[in-house]
Amino acid sequence: MLNNRRFVLKISGACFADNTGHGVSVEALHRINQEIKTGIMSCPTMELIIVPGGSNLFKGSNAATEFAVGRVTADEIGMLSTIQNGKLLQAHWRSNDYVIQLMSALAIENVTEYNRFQALKLFQERNIVVCVGGMGRALFTTNYAAAYRAAELGANAVFELVEGKSELDSTTKTFCREHKVTWIVAKADPGALAAAIKERVKANGTV
Repeated sequence: MLNNRRFVLKISGACFADNTGHGVSVEALHRINQEIKTGIMSCPTMELIIVPGGSNLFKGSNAATEFAVGRVTADEIGMLSTIQNGKLLQAHWRSNDYVIQLMSALAIENVTEYNRFQALKLFQERNIVVCVGGMGRALFTTNYAAAYRAAELGANAVFELVEGKSELDSTTKTFCREHKVTWIVAKADPGALAAAIKERVKANGTV
């Protein structure tokens, strides 16, 4: 069942990167956190799920060839990259109103393993749930993971925060179409996410 106040924010790995397009920069983390806060202020009753990408550290689909490893191994390393981005996002988060809670599709010490019912409970306690580790299995993109979590948790829409052009794979497009998941792209510019949320509310009367 759709919850009109709940949505997924997919943050592309490139949004975390420094000016070379790789790694992570503190400035980028601050920008992302500010966009999240501004977005929440545009609709204070919303419930937020964040799915970070990991391409700034390791992109499985490209690295399989570059490092001469199989696609499965490359994707597994890529999933670990999303955990790093999620942990850094959590570490730099500053808010008295919301707490970021990490949930991982991969079993990893000191990170709560993803559980749908626990995630739903966290929303009631004004937590932002960050789903890391992708789908927990190879051959799926983090965009697919974002769409899947949206359908699974009853989110009204997915907002994708991107640097440059969105690259939505055909599998994710098909999933969104079949499960009626709305996918909205927002550039990683100041205020862009809040503007996208307001537009969604104006057009549909919901988030």
